[in-house]
Amino acid sequence: MLYLTPHDRRKRLIRRLGIFSLFIAGLVLALLLDHTLWQALKTDRPITRRDWYWLLRLAGYLPTWLIVAAILCLAGHAAKRNLTPHALALAGSAALSGLFAEILKLIIARDRPGETGLHHYRGLFAGFADGSNLGMPSSHAAVAFGAAFTAARLFPGAGLVLIPLAAGCALTRLLMGDHFFSDVYVAAWLGCLSASICIPGSLIPRHPTAPARLG
Repeated sequence: MLYLTPHDRRKRLIRRLGIFSLFIAGLVLALLLDHTLWQALKTDRPITRRDWYWLLRLAGYLPTWLIVAAILCLAGHAAKRNLTPHALALAGSAALSGLFAEILKLIIARDRPGETGLHHYRGLFAGFADGSNLGMPSSHAAVAFGAAFTAARLFPGAGLVLIPLAAGCALTRLLMGDHFFSDVYVAAWLGCLSASICIPGSLIPRHPTAPARLG
């Protein structure tokens, strides 16, 4: 068990409060921009017929990352490396982020934009009575960001490809008019949270000259 000095505990608390304040500030801004961005981004073009749309959309499909995790395990075995913990962290983060999103939908109980693009809340926990047509947050975006943030921490450089891919998945939800910007904003934070939960500290690559961090 790691012992933290009072100074370390204060630093950790200040850091967490700073992150929470940043999240709240961003959420307020996202909520204010929701209707404007919904009108600006929603398109009637048949984008679902385009290959790029499905490439981005499938980044939010959990089986995509289960397949990637299986490939990691097989590649590690072939290279005589144990990549199973990495694969489990990747798949686990994608699944956990999606699960968080599904639970929050039932708690927040905000409808999808519909035809008006206006917020409509049914009331806290109302989603447990009727879980249909709920949009806050986006499950697809949450899955994509959960996998992307995990891969970015486990495999340096992977985030340069996968985080934009996750953002592209979020964009497809906005282009279809099925979600507000705040839906995918919260999903991105869920992905970050899931990554921090699912990645053991021992798996995070460290610079050879950098001192080891405790905790």
